[in-house]
Amino acid sequence: MSVHKINRGRKTTYRVRYRDEHGNQQSKSFKTRREADDFDAQTRADKTRGVSVSRQKDRITFRELAYRWRSTKGTLRPSSLRRIDSVLESHLLPALGHKKLTQITRDLLQQLVNQWTEQGLKPRTILNHRNVLVPILELAVVDDILHKNPASHLVYPTPGAVKRRPLTPDECVQLLRDCDPHAQLVVWMGLVTGMRFSEIASLDISDFNSETRTLTIRHSKTARGIRDIVISPDEARTLQTYLDSRDNESLHPDAPLVITPKGKRLDYSNFRRRFKPILVKAGFDGLGTHDFRRTHATALIAAGTDLKVVQERMGQHIQTTLGLYARATQEGLKSADRKSTRLNSSHANISYAVFC
Repeated sequence: MSVHKINRGRKTTYRVRYRDEHGNQQSKSFKTRREADDFDAQTRADKTRGVSVSRQKDRITFRELAYRWRSTKGTLRPSSLRRIDSVLESHLLPALGHKKLTQITRDLLQQLVNQWTEQGLKPRTILNHRNVLVPILELAVVDDILHKNPASHLVYPTPGAVKRRPLTPDECVQLLRDCDPHAQLVVWMGLVTGMRFSEIASLDISDFNSETRTLTIRHSKTARGIRDIVISPDEARTLQTYLDSRDNESLHPDAPLVITPKGKRLDYSNFRRRFKPILVKAGFDGLGTHDFRRTHATALIAAGTDLKVVQERMGQHIQTTLGLYARATQEGLKSADRKSTRLNSSHANISYAVFC
């Protein structure tokens, strides 16, 4: 292995000659002596470590590696895969897809992160990008294409505290009244069961047993989330009335329990797009579907429900429930004896026949 200075008129380059693992003579040119020396030193170190020094790997682009990494994620939930695909197609591949992995440096990635910030992307959105970028480049390290991950130790914007807002009983009633029929059912289910939106969307008709008044969650964010939720007789009748109002063709066991106005399974992005104007009009701008889950947990704890029961109903560790969801407001604590009752009694004031 050696570094040679090549003069061509006013242009000077530096060429490194070396032998690959098959004993074949190879060479690579650089614009500066420093780059050539670094490559020469790294190639020598590779041979000492027994690592392949084939330059075929130098030709691999970020796009190729990203698709290979993506192909290993087939076991993730559809919503997680859609999120990964969105990050790749909208942000990472346009900026990095054409670049060879050996061209991707920490400085380049830091400039990209800074660019996202300047474009107005929220800190948590940028952190979602990081959660896709880092493991892709880590795969390059595992495959000995890169010697260290250039996405490590980047400076990311710090996200602010998550705004959590459990609703009061009066706010629950108001929101339900202001919803259109289809949004009303989703909001109601979130409030009275504490299910995540994704759990509601994943329910099939066969997951609802009107006789035992149970909803069986088979697809959840965590293993602990696989559970049965028992609902009250009134709530069971409400769901049955909703199903009775639907077309018979949409009532086979594998059909979605809750459908969109077009008869499809719920999709968060589409639901949020329709639901946001309702929230703004009703004075609940900034409220999220997860706040219905927080409201349910807060109501249970404020009413003195056994913490083990709350844990099983929410489908997660009790410390998570207490830390994230059960932040009861003063109003909630004062109304501990009446909150759950009012949440249920409010349903009687709303005609669920409009679900038809």
